[in-house]
Amino acid sequence: MPQVTLNFPDNSTNTTFSSGKPSYSQLEYDRNLKFANRKLVLDMGGIDHGIATFTLYLSGNIDYGSVCFYDANGSVVSVSDTRDGLYKPNFPPDYFLENIFKEEGSNSTYKRFFVCVNGDPGQKTETLNVEISVASKNPTNAKVTLQFECPGDIPLYEYETGLHTYSPYDAIESNSTLKTKLYSITPISDWTTNTVVYQSGDLAFPAMNYFYGYEDNVYQIGSELDRSYGTKTRIKAVKKRFSTRFNSSTETIGPKK
Repeated sequence: MPQVTLNFPDNSTNTTFSSGKPSYSQLEYDRNLKFANRKLVLDMGGIDHGIATFTLYLSGNIDYGSVCFYDANGSVVSVSDTRDGLYKPNFPPDYFLENIFKEEGSNSTYKRFFVCVNGDPGQKTETLNVEISVASKNPTNAKVTLQFECPGDIPLYEYETGLHTYSPYDAIESNSTLKTKLYSITPISDWTTNTVVYQSGDLAFPAMNYFYGYEDNVYQIGSELDRSYGTKTRIKAVKKRFSTRFNSSTETIGPKK
């Protein structure tokens, strides 16, 4: 497993605790914190689409720390701190996602992130920018060791399927007039009740609660949606003959299931 150790401060890279915030952030921070920033450019090994694992080990005087993963050319990069969770995408240069690995008051000494690369088939990259920022109110010495596994170690599976919102038969791939793509860390042959399935290559959105057909099999994701659109009501008033009073009642007029 490749790893790199970063020292803060570091005279060889002119890294000092002289900034008021991380280099990739536009937020405001505690004015007493002094930040030091480092940037790495990592080779992803020519992997087309997959998940890389990054583990940060911390030592020394660190009150706050965060990391940003992105591609300078605009390829989709998204991040989660759980492998099977929803991933948050980056949108540089307009928005850089800050992933916090140490907060004030925390005693944590390591943090792991899962990074999905090349989620957009139209814009791919072979390198990944990793910027790390650490801060202290009384800076002395700090060290961050970054271990990483290339995306091929956690492959992603992509399937083009048939789709139907409520009919399993009409979702069969050969019958379906609608097609979509599903993504999963688990091969479709091993899907079970608790398998996480995504509707986008950046893993930012879960698959919708529909029926999906792949080859001769149909998969129901989630529970069936309640397809009623609520109800409408009206007040019905009836006046009796030779009377000035009205009797009223509430009447449901739909729509209904």
